[in-house]
Amino acid sequence: MNSARTITQLISDFTDQKDINDKSRKAIENALHQFFKYLVIVGRPASTPNERDIIRFKEFLISKKSIYTANSYLSGVKGFYKWTEANDIYKNITAGIRPVKIPKQYSKLPLKPEEVSQLIRSIDGSTFAGTRDKVIIQLMFENGLRAIEVSRLRISDFQTDRSGRPLLYILGKGQQVKEAVTISDSIDQALKELIETRRLTIGKDETLNPSEPLFRSHWIRDGEAKALSAPEIGNIVNNRLKSAGLKHPKISAHSLRHGAAIAALKATNDIFKVQLFLRHTSPNITKLYLTHSEDEYLKSSKIESVLSNLLEVHNLS
Repeated sequence: MNSARTITQLISDFTDQKDINDKSRKAIENALHQFFKYLVIVGRPASTPNERDIIRFKEFLISKKSIYTANSYLSGVKGFYKWTEANDIYKNITAGIRPVKIPKQYSKLPLKPEEVSQLIRSIDGSTFAGTRDKVIIQLMFENGLRAIEVSRLRISDFQTDRSGRPLLYILGKGQQVKEAVTISDSIDQALKELIETRRLTIGKDETLNPSEPLFRSHWIRDGEAKALSAPEIGNIVNNRLKSAGLKHPKISAHSLRHGAAIAALKATNDIFKVQLFLRHTSPNITKLYLTHSEDEYLKSSKIESVLSNLLEVHNLS
């Protein structure tokens, strides 16, 4: 670098010239210290890095950090080298570096536990539809189920293990084999009520076909009721969100699973346990759920109570 100042002095001079609060200043300083620490670890000269070093640092961040954190670090580094070039200290080696792209499906906001609680309380559970919708929402939050996974559930997937714990066998996204997940007592009871109500509609002494969908659509095709489709489930949740005053362009049915991911991270502080909870094939996929700033969300003191036995039921403690 074209300066007699040390890297530490340059970082200090850079942040001192920015009209920002102390918290933002420390965040930028931390991002830059992480970058220069990375250069030392990989054996690159901190005084003369190049564009390839920035690209490799970006790849390192993607493999180790959430997209939000990676972009926060990159922003600090880009700002620093823009400043060094403007002051004839060093060329801007970050000019062609783009932020980490956030996949479209993860651009939605997560629902906070207190919002999920508000959503559930807003539903009249005395009706069949109300009970059904409540348990769908609970499954998508407490168990982190996708809409397509809810759609695929069959009556035969609702079972108990040898110790009497209630289970659901989930056919995950892109999977060929079903996986057992433990459900809470409240979900267990609601599912029993739904199944019993359906059984009574066909005759007191009749039994339901185990291969029937656990959540049926009103549409009849070829003489059989079909499962609620993923879009239908999304519409149900969206309508309930609207009725509860929670609908927002960036809030959707997927926000339940997203919220569950962040709440589980808060409860466990272990991304690998969250990966297992969400049934992801890689922790890097799990990190995509953490693209949004977690500051306010993760400070919620209500997470453990609203997640309804998350730690105990899913053995995440």
